[in-house]
Amino acid sequence: MSAINFLLLSGSPRGKMSTSYSLLEYLKAQLENHGKSCELATAHKIMRNETDFENFSNLLDGADYLIVTMPLYVDSLPSHVIDIFTRLLKRRSSDSSKVNPKFLAIVNSGFPEQHQNLLALNICQQFAQEADLDWIGGIPFGGGAIIGGSPLESSGGRGKQARFAMEILAKALSEDKEVPDECISRINKLIIPKRIYMMMGNIRWRKQSGSNKVRDRLNDQFFLASE
Repeated sequence: MSAINFLLLSGSPRGKMSTSYSLLEYLKAQLENHGKSCELATAHKIMRNETDFENFSNLLDGADYLIVTMPLYVDSLPSHVIDIFTRLLKRRSSDSSKVNPKFLAIVNSGFPEQHQNLLALNICQQFAQEADLDWIGGIPFGGGAIIGGSPLESSGGRGKQARFAMEILAKALSEDKEVPDECISRINKLIIPKRIYMMMGNIRWRKQSGSNKVRDRLNDQFFLASE
């Protein structure tokens, strides 16, 4: 199997209907515009099919970069991303002839504050260290819910800053440069005031709780010690 420049992995269980996939799909197009070869995979698919996982692992062995995007799940990574990292770590620990691709992670969440994603990025960095990948940093993306899984190419004003960020990132990586600070500041620039974003999020949360018949339990504190 021929080597590629960039191996891209979307870690959302929503597959192609996710913000994680939307970011990578646009980034892939930008990297290809810079003459780079790319392969884009989805985590839920390669975990269901052993052949797909083996193909992904073989591609990683010859890639220059591994870029993973994923949603934030309870301050951590989605379980199937953890499973993939665990399997890759086991495979790489037994391969003395492996190459060491550069590794970048992008973690997005519905929270408007980017710092909410930092623990998950620290987990990715730890994985990189143990798997002998060259960690080049992580991108915390707050307010990703504004994109809502729409393709960036057609997301209009909602995806404007994310498009700028992916274009900046593609140019830097195609020139083998570090992730620019402007990429992180761009992707975290809310297109609406934070208070409006929070109000819209709360309305959606109450609507979802009503649909699932748990609205009266929104204030439950499951881990609060009983008196």
